[in-house]
Amino acid sequence: MEIPEVVRKGLERRGGIEGLIGTLPDEESINNLVGALQTLSDPIRLRILGLLETQPLCPCILTRAVGASDSKLSYHLSALQQSGLVKGRQSGRWIVYRLTKKGRDSIQTIRQLP
Repeated sequence: MEIPEVVRKGLERRGGIEGLIGTLPDEESINNLVGALQTLSDPIRLRILGLLETQPLCPCILTRAVGASDSKLSYHLSALQQSGLVKGRQSGRWIVYRLTKKGRDSIQTIRQLP
């Protein structure tokens, strides 16, 4: 198999194909990234993140703002919490949700995509 010279030289500098493969993130890191991207791939979750970017909110406001039922909103908030993008804190009778640093960083990254 003939390899273009620019590719061959780059591979040589990296220690061959094995060296190139060694630059990949470990399996756990890749699985974490896949999970985060799956979480972020839902329009309702992106709306929730966008709303929480403006201020902390309770589920009653989020339900109305995203047009989701209570159970659907609960499902999406749970997914966002499991991914570490939002955090809920008890405030009296209510749970108030806010973005985590990871959530804020994710929103910033998303905004840079085409």
